[in-house]
Amino acid sequence: MFANVGQINNSGIEISLGASPVVTKDFTWNLNLTFARNTNKLASFSNNEYAMVQMNTGYFSEDLKTYTQRIVEDEPIGNFYGPKWLGFDANGDNIFEDLDDDGKLSDGDNQVIGNAYPDFTFSIQNSFSYKNFDLSFLFRGSVGNDVLNMSRLYYEGFSYFGSNNILKSTLDHPEYKGGAIYSSRFIEDGSFVKLDNLTLGYNVPLKGKVISKMRIYVTGQNLLTLTKYKGMDPEVHLAGLEPGIEWYTFYPRTKTYLLGLNITF
Repeated sequence: MFANVGQINNSGIEISLGASPVVTKDFTWNLNLTFARNTNKLASFSNNEYAMVQMNTGYFSEDLKTYTQRIVEDEPIGNFYGPKWLGFDANGDNIFEDLDDDGKLSDGDNQVIGNAYPDFTFSIQNSFSYKNFDLSFLFRGSVGNDVLNMSRLYYEGFSYFGSNNILKSTLDHPEYKGGAIYSSRFIEDGSFVKLDNLTLGYNVPLKGKVISKMRIYVTGQNLLTLTKYKGMDPEVHLAGLEPGIEWYTFYPRTKTYLLGLNITF
């Protein structure tokens, strides 16, 4: 039975600053900056009637049949939970941190290996106008967010040779002959900076009586992404109880170009 008795606490700070650094007869520069840092914590799962200690989420069925996240009281939502990967040994086998000292990979080795939510987000928007020309662009970024790269997890294992495509990164470790094993190896830093929007416009000078204003412009969206993340897109779904996962069925965002004409009669 599901019951709405849990409590999540959110706290943080959000700052927005706007300025016009340069204003002259022919030239104007407007600048807007935003900064946000927010944290969350599951304060309680339970009440006097319903009790729960933890919840496993982010289930990956396929061949792994494993949960990738765990929600625990007094800890934040979005924690990736699993073994910490240390590299390969001389035989090409995985090396994991052995927390319980039993000499093998077991549930006792699982730990927090990342969190889906960023340390902070920001944006920088500039707009310029010079006589009849105008230019504006928006940079937006996220820092400190971790992403589970399911494509690497699914396609870097040796067991997927032959019948399916493999990733080029699989060949970085040809000595590895094992299958896909969920671990911190596939939790990546998803920090990014994006050029979200760029618009260049021109106001056509008119003296006619029928058309009072005319503006021609070209706009590009999702033009550039700067990131070290190896997957399709570091900006993944952050809502719900299994945030920060780029499922291997993820469809990439596309660049969009628009040529427009505004006419005022």
